[in-house]
Amino acid sequence: MAISFKVNGVSKTPEELGVAEAKITKRCGARDELKLRFASPEYAAQFSEGDAIEAFAGTLRKFKGYAAKIQIELLGGLQRASLTAHNAWGELERIAYQQAWTRSTATGVRSVYRGKVVLGQNAAGAKIGVGDQIRDILSYAISCGANLQIGNIDIDSAMLLDEARDLSCAQALLRVMKWSPNAAAFFDYSGSGAPTLHVLKKGSLLRENASISESGALKISVSPRPDLSLAGVSVKYERENVANGESSLEVEEDNYPANISSAAKNVLVMSVDLEGKRSSCDTFRIVCGTINLTSRQWWRKHIPSLSSADFTIVESSLDDTTYQRELLEGSIVAGMNFGKIRTAARAKIRYSMPDGTSITKSVAANILSTNASTGTYYIWRVSQYAEQMPQGLAQAVYEAASELQYEGSATLSDSLGSEYIGRLVSISSASHPEWASVKSNAVCVEENLSTGSTLVKFGPPKHLYPDEISELFRINRNRKSSDSAFTRSNATLTIQGGDFSADAAADNGAEGDCAYERLMVSSTGQNSVSRNIDINSADLAANETASMRTIFVCQNGYLATAKVLMTSPVNYYS
Repeated sequence: MAISFKVNGVSKTPEELGVAEAKITKRCGARDELKLRFASPEYAAQFSEGDAIEAFAGTLRKFKGYAAKIQIELLGGLQRASLTAHNAWGELERIAYQQAWTRSTATGVRSVYRGKVVLGQNAAGAKIGVGDQIRDILSYAISCGANLQIGNIDIDSAMLLDEARDLSCAQALLRVMKWSPNAAAFFDYSGSGAPTLHVLKKGSLLRENASISESGALKISVSPRPDLSLAGVSVKYERENVANGESSLEVEEDNYPANISSAAKNVLVMSVDLEGKRSSCDTFRIVCGTINLTSRQWWRKHIPSLSSADFTIVESSLDDTTYQRELLEGSIVAGMNFGKIRTAARAKIRYSMPDGTSITKSVAANILSTNASTGTYYIWRVSQYAEQMPQGLAQAVYEAASELQYEGSATLSDSLGSEYIGRLVSISSASHPEWASVKSNAVCVEENLSTGSTLVKFGPPKHLYPDEISELFRINRNRKSSDSAFTRSNATLTIQGGDFSADAAADNGAEGDCAYERLMVSSTGQNSVSRNIDINSADLAANETASMRTIFVCQNGYLATAKVLMTSPVNYYS
């Protein structure tokens, strides 16, 4: 099969490039590489780091990446030159994964990118599964210039919130994929444009294109791995809830199969810390009473100047009649769920002076009307909500790890036209019929473009699935539960459970704007001498107003001005 290359979009033959040997190594969840060994060191001068390189077997594109390393070696006085190209996974390793957080700045609230990330959560603060988190990581990498396309991602496993700092996009992907142990992440180069990254669970991998027969292989090695099989999975979720400074431990179990006991051999036990609820309780004592506008005692209580007066209520009204009770003491907090309206009570009162003169006066009192009742109320404030337990995590881990695993390798000849990475390998052997049950991921494929031979390694994905079952017990060990996940979508550092604004009764009593019909100012001195000032609106004509006005007077022979309380002058002879 003819081998060809493209360098920065220009087609080249191996002879034009001076390529003596070309090998492609493809891996699941790791960097693919193309290695070129040149016939003579001077051919390496054609390349520069960062050059785009593609490799083809016939019309099938087998690789696309960029020149990452050009190496010159001295061996026994001879020089050798080689080139290593990396695929887009190498770009994922060089892009720091960041998430958008809403934060307060000097110019207001805005979105900022942070290297502190919470895996398992979207920008709105809602929990997401493995598949959606992978898409978010890849979308971010593409926005930063990664040369790849997002392909089929069919993982629907739940995951836990996992807080981390300064991860590369590649590290973030692998950290997320641990919650779906048998999933495979691999690149497909067969299309045009940027390579496509697929992330598929084992049941979705293509099997029919990766069948290896005994007669078509140069060498086959198969080993069953019963030591990797699980009898069950028990996930123990623990939350420490704190209420008013007192802690309580809450433990919930997710077991699969449902009847499995965690105290058994080959049962994976995962202890998972979830963020617990943090809350405190405040006590509010309030005193309420009925609004009684016809009661002189009610008005005396609200207007201190009337406390010793003998008066008659001529008329009264309330600006807002929604509620007929008022807050007398304490504060009504929004968490009590009572209605409250600030309003004013108004009245016209009449009382008699010692000389028998009757005076009418308008008074007002500001009150907080409500439908609350006297009592003691307890309001809980939540500073942190409890993290919810994911559903089906134990089942997902069990289904990925319970069946008998196989690992091995097969060396094939003249197979460059076939694709094995991202497929399930099956083995056909007349001498070993038990190999027919092999359905293992192809985890690494080494293709020698120069000789046409291919080495296929299959088995549990080494980057995701542990080589020994004891390692599986450490999947959750490095996870850090997030103590700030609930603040990503807002600019606050703590979350308060509801609105706790309060309206108090401290400013209930106030006369407001009072209107007097008659104002009497009196004093009695020695020998019972009485002195009075009588301002009576009845002395004015209809629609007439007396106010402070400026008049001209003669003082010591000079013209002067004075302020007097008077009405507007009216021509006497008109």
